[in-house]
Amino acid sequence: MTRTTATCGLALSLLVWSWASLSPALAQTPSEKQLIDALGAAGTRSAAPAASAAKAPAADAAKAGRLDALIKSLQAKGSRAFSVKERTEIANITVSQPSIDMEVTFDFNSAVVGPQAVPTLDTLGRALTSPELKGGTYMVAGHTDAKGKAKINLALSQRRAEAVRDYLVSKFGIEKAMLVPMGFGKERLKNPASPFAAENRRVQIVNLTVKQAQR
Repeated sequence: MTRTTATCGLALSLLVWSWASLSPALAQTPSEKQLIDALGAAGTRSAAPAASAAKAPAADAAKAGRLDALIKSLQAKGSRAFSVKERTEIANITVSQPSIDMEVTFDFNSAVVGPQAVPTLDTLGRALTSPELKGGTYMVAGHTDAKGKAKINLALSQRRAEAVRDYLVSKFGIEKAMLVPMGFGKERLKNPASPFAAENRRVQIVNLTVKQAQR
């Protein structure tokens, strides 16, 4: 992919896995309300079909247990202590959590939150401190494209995740323990068919909060 001067900043997506995908246009520039609606989806969606309704409470409890154990492990060990294999397992555990895509811009090979990233992160910060989402636990997951060495990409993605976490903590007063940074490097490409594509260079916000589905 050609990288011109006009696009020298790396476009990063803020992604949190969800029950339903947004349209591409909506995914690029979500409003505060759209963020709230998407990230709160787990608490407002109805339960599974009636045929499997009896199994839902047990499944919900098991999922809640796995996520609770994950959060405690992340907070106790510190995310930098996890191996690539453990990071993949963490991503698999959280794959069905509520989500929305956003774009955040970092300069090439940089983990500094610059002026271009501020409006997007401010929108996210307002959403996370809204009455609907305040008090939840979120994983900030950094990703890179496939260019470069795995070890370097892993470290860069971790620093970017930490930079986003630190910005939100500093500006919006979110409790630090409620935002858990985790770098994945180039291990989980969003577009494997085009490993150097911009959409692979992203930061994900994963809602780890489990809410009982309404019945």
